Amino acid sequence: MRHLSLSGFLRQAPPSAFRTGRARPGFAMDAYFPALIALSVAGFIETRSSIPALRPSDPGADYAFRMLGRFAFTIWLVLLLWGLWKLPWWQPVSGFVGSLAANALVLQAGPRRSWPVISMVLSVAGLFLAAAVWLLARTP
Repeated sequence: MRHLSLSGFLRQAPPSAFRTGRARPGFAMDAYFPALIALSVAGFIETRSSIPALRPSDPGADYAFRMLGRFAFTIWLVLLLWGLWKLPWWQPVSGFVGSLAANALVLQAGPRRSWPVISMVLSVAGLFLAAAVWLLARTP
């Protein structure tokens, strides 16, 4: 009976099995879809909250809300384009469709006083996930 070990398997595997020039699978790709959804919803909430009653009352919080929402939308676009460049075509397409569906659910829920807080939390979470996707995909 032949003894199989991980090191023996790694020595026998072709180099193309581990280094294909594309982003490597794992947490980075598992975080890609949630990052797109979080960033899209955060940017969508910021654009839909044009009524002063739906914005934070403090000027500093309102400025942070606007900047986080706009930055989230910008990073969403960058992450989508990065996905088209580095990932299989179906991942960015499913992320785009999922973003549209999530935005439709937010639109259907209607305006709420809690949207600014939810938007800022989703912005920060989406930015961290986007950074994790990009950094982990770059490591060899």
